[in-house]
Amino acid sequence: MANQFGTDRVLKNLGQLRKDLPKLLANQAQNYFTNAWRLQGWNDQTWQVPKRRIDGTPEYMYPKKKGLGRRTRATLVQSGRLRRAVSNSIRLATFEKIQLIVAVPYANYHNAGTDKLPKRQFMGDNPILRAQQVKTITKEIDKVWKK
Repeated sequence: MANQFGTDRVLKNLGQLRKDLPKLLANQAQNYFTNAWRLQGWNDQTWQVPKRRIDGTPEYMYPKKKGLGRRTRATLVQSGRLRRAVSNSIRLATFEKIQLIVAVPYANYHNAGTDKLPKRQFMGDNPILRAQQVKTITKEIDKVWKK
């Protein structure tokens, strides 16, 4: 009798959703955070331009290192270590908890800013990401009933 209404299928789909949805949401968040480097900003605001790129500043005129890279290199990219750490930040993705960790010592200084270092956020709560994830959750829940 339970099969008449397809409850077995729905329960099976719900079990699969519990496994797949956290991974999907974690990947979506990780990709959103990594995308901050491509956009050179966060939450529709561009990061502050480094002084090494501003003509007339001492950092531009008297660089610590020679070469054109100091003026053309993207913001927050010197070795690429921080960007790679963000793009590999998923540590836990279960139905109870999704955890992304950037294990680079200077990550929080850039993300939050300090007295001498401007805030260039690349991770955190974001209304745009939240809206995307609500859309993904709704789409995935709708699939449970259709399969």
